[in-house]
Amino acid sequence: MRKSMFAGIKSGIAALGMSLLPVLSVAAETPDGAQLFRENCSVCHGIGGRSSLKDISDPALQDAISDQGIAEQIRHGTPGRMPSFKGDFNEAEIAALVRYVRALRRRER
Repeated sequence: MRKSMFAGIKSGIAALGMSLLPVLSVAAETPDGAQLFRENCSVCHGIGGRSSLKDISDPALQDAISDQGIAEQIRHGTPGRMPSFKGDFNEAEIAALVRYVRALRRRER
């Protein structure tokens, strides 16, 4: 009896582990917006988004652009000011960068 009880627990744990695999796989594949920003954007925008070029942590600037607008800016850039990253980032990476840029927003005093 004891042996069958442990077998049931063991199979239940195995089933639970198998059901978590897709979730763990998706989590492992989620791009790190902070790392992408550090590696690709901080040269011009600064580590915290504050640079002499454009302070992207400025609440007024953040309020003036939608998430879609930020994504479009990343994809297409601004001629003479910001390069286009179209083809450099996939959609998941762009979404991660948008979330990170939003997280850079300074708190208003």
